[in-house]
Amino acid sequence: MNYFITGTDTNVGKTYVTSLLLRSLRSQKVDAVGMKPIETGGRHDAEKLCAAMGGLLSLEEINPVFLEQPLAPAIAAEREGRTISLEQVFESYRKLSDSHSLVFVEGAGGWRVPIAAGYEMADLAGDLTKISPLQVIVVVLNRLGAINHALLTVESILARGLDCAGFVLNQGTQDFAAASNAHWIAQKVPLWFEVASGQEVLPDFAIPKSVKSDKITN
Repeated sequence: MNYFITGTDTNVGKTYVTSLLLRSLRSQKVDAVGMKPIETGGRHDAEKLCAAMGGLLSLEEINPVFLEQPLAPAIAAEREGRTISLEQVFESYRKLSDSHSLVFVEGAGGWRVPIAAGYEMADLAGDLTKISPLQVIVVVLNRLGAINHALLTVESILARGLDCAGFVLNQGTQDFAAASNAHWIAQKVPLWFEVASGQEVLPDFAIPKSVKSDKITN
């Protein structure tokens, strides 16, 4: 089973969390790799994933499509006069899935960020799972409003017929809202782990056995 890493927003810590997962699992001899199929604003995230894997993969293998402007992929491509090659993304994912035991695919921005006219990051996740099955992990920045953002994202994932493996609560504010978010979100979708400020390793981390969330109900 592979995993698609999405977030409740941009800059919520998707690359940080993906890197933590890669370092932890690879230290346990798990053949886990990461890819950032589409990146805008350069290749900074792909470089971090490369470092987390100890340079195992090239930047081209990790990140087949990148654009210079730090905008939503569809907007960046339009401004640069380019068309994003989905076939290139599909082929890169297929090769990694065929060659490695576990692939973490990190999205760009949030779940419904546009990649092209009528095609979103959510559509990409759906197409990738047709190539090699994956489930979605939601990275949630721990702050006021996180519950609503997390549950709306999970609801959209399930509405598309995809499985949500769970969520990761990333470092955020230190207040009562942050302290209570995990409890409320976990009533609807499994909590994988919480990340403390400055955390660099996940001691003895293992993929949770129960990875399918229940359908969100009122």
